Formats: sequence, structure tokens, C-alpha cells
Amino acid sequence: MNFLALTPRASYALLACVALLIVLMYWLKARPLRVKVASNRTWRTLARSRQPVVDRWRWWLSLLLALATGLSIALALTRPQAPALGGIAGRVVLVMDNAPSMFARGQDGISRWDHALERASRIVSSSGLGGQVMVLDTLGRSDTPEWVAPETALAKLRRLAPGTAGIARMPILPNGEHIEAYLVTDGVAQLDVPAGMAVESVFVPADNVAITAFDAKPSLRDPMHYQALIQVFNASLRQQRVRLELTGADQFSVERDLDIPAGTIVNQTVDVTDYPVGVLRAEVRASADGFGLDNVAYAVVAPHHARRVLLVTAGNRYLEHSLGRLPGIALSVVKPSQYRVSSDYDATVFDRFAPAEAPAQGALLFRPPPATWLPAFGRTTTNPVITRWHASHALAANVPWRSVHIERATLANLATDDTQTDVVLASGTGEAVLIAAGGKASRWIAVGFALDDSNFAMQSGFPVFLGSALSWLTEGAETLSRGLGYVEIALAGAKVTGPDGDAVAAVSTHGATIFDAARPGVFTAANDTRAIRVVANITDPQFSDLNRSRFGGASGAMAPTVSLARFNFEPWVLLLLFAVVLLALEWLAYVRHRTV
Repeated sequence: MNFLALTPRASYALLACVALLIVLMYWLKARPLRVKVASNRTWRTLARSRQPVVDRWRWWLSLLLALATGLSIALALTRPQAPALGGIAGRVVLVMDNAPSMFARGQDGISRWDHALERASRIVSSSGLGGQVMVLDTLGRSDTPEWVAPETALAKLRRLAPGTAGIARMPILPNGEHIEAYLVTDGVAQLDVPAGMAVESVFVPADNVAITAFDAKPSLRDPMHYQALIQVFNASLRQQRVRLELTGADQFSVERDLDIPAGTIVNQTVDVTDYPVGVLRAEVRASADGFGLDNVAYAVVAPHHARRVLLVTAGNRYLEHSLGRLPGIALSVVKPSQYRVSSDYDATVFDRFAPAEAPAQGALLFRPPPATWLPAFGRTTTNPVITRWHASHALAANVPWRSVHIERATLANLATDDTQTDVVLASGTGEAVLIAAGGKASRWIAVGFALDDSNFAMQSGFPVFLGSALSWLTEGAETLSRGLGYVEIALAGAKVTGPDGDAVAAVSTHGATIFDAARPGVFTAANDTRAIRVVANITDPQFSDLNRSRFGGASGAMAPTVSLARFNFEPWVLLLLFAVVLLALEWLAYVRHRTV
């Protein structure tokens, strides 16, 4: 027998002391009370005429009842653990599926996670008082795996919760004999369940309507015309009437009612040209929805008015013609001698010229002369070959750089700080920067060659480059689209704020910042030189398909939990109840003169 409150030696010593104390109390006799009487002749006569009745059995019965009562109470204080009373003590591995689908609520209004906690608590409680439990989860968010007592395991379960992002995986299970493993899951996550592992299903069908895609883009024909593209998914097992609502600043609002059959995805296009600029919020509502995490999504509408662009050149008909043909551009042209700093423009294009000070607005420069606010483009080379480019940067996308031939260019050294991005690199006397981008107070793009020194202006990708460059210069903070979970951005030492303006915990690494986007929204990461907006949305329809469970054919029936214990309460409770019964018996025997 094991004891939980005391060591075995201390427990046995306590029981021995209690038994000895009770026996001594019964052996000790009170001194007889002496009373003087006139004569004892009457008592002697009575003693000779009547023999005393032997009633030692009453004494022994009293002693046994007292011993049993006292030892039961003392034994309860030691909290014994015995297979015959408290269950079979063993090791139990409990794996909790805490994928986001466990947030889903059935028609009873109770989430699958609450069902899972109730099921897991029963498994832990039935593991035996001396048993050990290891609590694991499929997203790896629980504490360090270790064997703990059932009470500690229950506390760990109360601290555990489903995650809002991540891929659920079966954790590594410990090896050994007399280990029983249980998985509590709704069956939505595709887990590789080992052979011999007991699976406890908490799947119940749940209604869900979701936004699985949302973006705002200008029309390809008219950049001044903006459209919002929304994808709505009815993941329920029945048809739903869904209210779709788009809202923005200055009381902007658009609503639509949709009738969506079960398991169907519909696409909606909404004209948001009247929304000038800013964050746009989309939300879906339904009368029955048991999962609210995917009901909201966000997009950013960039400025879509005609952009005022100033071209500063001594004469370049290719560049002037290409800029003038871009949609949504109002172009003005001046000579370098006529250039004056002005805030009347959204961007400035410099052709083989650079002012002494950086302009207040974004600037695109072709083979600029040396300037203090630009990188040192000073290494002149002939026939450089473009070697590689920053494929994820907006300036390098959709341009066939290998078709661009350059006769002469000035190259710069590779960037050594976070304020400059090496967009395109070339090899001359050695690999160096051909096109760089950066900015502090305003953005700039420096191209190390003139259009007259290359065939770039004749390439089909040249208008694409000009359009991307002007968009990048005028859009303000760079905007990235990401899913929920941990987000890494190439911005060192940045402070991150959430959709509500509150600070978000972030970790800075070498040249990057990492933070957790736990819910949909627009996050802003900024340091002293640069700001990046991150739009975090749920973009995977499988995330919202809550009824795609391996237990879907069971109609929500839950498998019975295997009980490891023979009783549902601990042995010390039985001992206290036994002591109460003994006290009642002793009182009854004393009243009936069966004990002394």
C-alpha cells in the first residue's frame, strides 16, 4: 500500500500510535470513589447471595469499535492508494487536439473543446491516485512534457486552449510498459494515430459561414475604379441565409443578403470606388453560426485618384511617352534647370538628374549623379549582365529581366542596412546593385542606367516596371498579406501594433521581426525608417470546413470513455464514511447497554 500524504514509515507509525493510545485509555481505570457508610453488612450479604455476571465481552466490543473508528480516521489522513479501492495506478498519456476547429459549437451551444475537457477530466480522474499523467497537445502549446500527478494534469488541462492557427500534428509519445494513450479529438485534423491508441471523439455537427478570401484591387481597365472581391463559404450541413457587410471609415457601408446552399462557395464583387483610401472590413452573419473566428476579414484600399507625376528631364521621348500612357497618371514635364521643390505632386521621376536634397514625395531616378541621400552609384561598367533579382519585391515582379540588355551602367555596393533593398543585381567587374530601393522620410528608386544605354524602354515589361514603381512610391506603407499565426517580416527592431492600436508582442531577429497574428486584422510594424502593414486573414477554406471529420458518419455520437478505476471517489472518503458508521454503531450499542 502506498500513502500520498505521508511516507509509509510515518503512516505506519501514526497508525501504531493511535492504536496504542486507544488501548491505554481502555486499560487505565479510574480510582474508585470511597464513601463512608454506617454499615456494610447489607452489601456483604448481597455479595454472598449472588454471583457477579461475567461481562468482559462488552469491554472487548467497546475496544474493537474504538480501535476501528480511530484507525479509520488516522488512515484517511494518510490518503492511502490501493488498487482495491482507488483504481489501478498507471501511466496515462493524454493527447488533446487543440486545432482551431475545436472552438466550434454544436446546436447545444457547447463547444467541442468543452466536451473534450469534460472527457479528458474523466480520463485523468480515473487513472488512479498513484497514477501519472502526461498531457500533450497537437499544436505543441502545452508545457514541457512530463509525468505529473492527476491533480497537476487537471490544472494543465484548464490552462490549455485551442489555437487560432497552425497545423495540428500528433506529438511524439513516450515508450514504456503499462502506458495507456488517449487522443481526444473532433476528427477534423488529419492526425496519424498510432496503433493501440484509444480515440475519444467529441465531434458534433456545427453550423458555420465564413469569409475565405477578401481583397480590394483596382480594375485592370481603369485604375480609378476599385473593386472588392469576397469569397463566402457556407460550411454548414444546411442552407444558410447570409448577410454580407462591408464597412470602412467615414460611415462607409455596403450590405448584401445571400442564400447559400450547404457546402457551397460563392464569389461576390462589390464596387468600392467611392471609398477613397484605408482599411476595409468584411463580415458575414447568419442565424446559426457556431464558429466566429472566420466571420471577419480585412483589406486595404490604396489611393485611386489620378496620381500627379512630375518628370524632370533634359529630353527623353521614350520615358515621357511611357509615363503619359500609364492609366491614372497626370504627367507634368520640366527641365532640370526649372525644377523646384514642390508638394503639388505625388511622385517625381528624374532622368539623369538628382537634386541636392531628397524631395518630399517619392522619387524614381534613372542613372542619377552622386547625391548624399542616395547610395553611391559610382562603379561604371560596360555590358553588365543581370544575374538575379528580388523576386518577391513589387518592383521586380512580372518583368523579364533576362531580356534586358545594357550597354553601360553605374553599379552600387550591396546594401548593408535595412533602409535599402537590392532589387536587381548585375555582374560587371563583380556582382553589384543595378536597381536599389529605399527610403526614410520618403521612398526612392535608383536605376543605375539610362534608357538610352539599354533596350529596357522597348521591352514589354517596361510599362509594368513604371506602373509598379509609381504605385510603390505613392502607396505609403508597404502592405503584405498573410494568414493567421506567426508572421515574419524583413524589418529589424520593429514595434508592432494590432488592429485596435494596442502593442503586440514581437521578437526581433537578425534583420527581421516576428509576431503572432492571433486574429484577423491589419497589423502595423514600424521602425525608425520604414513601416509595413500586414493584413492577416484566414485564406484556407479547409480551415472553415468544420464538418469534414473522420467521425462525421457517427452523427455526433461520442464513444464511451474507458474507466480505469473501480470507483469514482478516493479511498480516504470511504474510510471517513466507515468511521461515521462505526461511531453510529458504538452509540447504538452503548444506548442498548451492549458496550461499556
